[in-house]
Amino acid sequence: MARTSPAPARAARQRRRLTYVAEVYFLLFTEEAEEHLKRATPNEVLQLLANRHVTSDNPQGPNSTTGAARYLLIGRTDGDRHLTVVVEATLDPTTWLPVTAWESTPAERKLLGRGSA
Repeated sequence: MARTSPAPARAARQRRRLTYVAEVYFLLFTEEAEEHLKRATPNEVLQLLANRHVTSDNPQGPNSTTGAARYLLIGRTDGDRHLTVVVEATLDPTTWLPVTAWESTPAERKLLGRGSA
């Protein structure tokens, strides 16, 4: 009997499910958050909200110390730079705390292509 390759099942598990959270209207930058944004400026992160962007589940899950929900905000800056920002929920459902940011991976760019802003 032929054995099937586990690769398709593994690939399906590794795909991120695209979800939409409450609309992100405001980002609240704390001093700690700005220190963690070494790969992006606060201005670049704010540009994501004005441009095409999506939110996705964070594969790392909620904040381990506070239990606050964390999501990925993926978008492009005015300079056509693709960024992924981890954002954490606040008590206000429209305001989010940026936690860290990085250049989007090819998989994250695909999510941006499938979503809508």
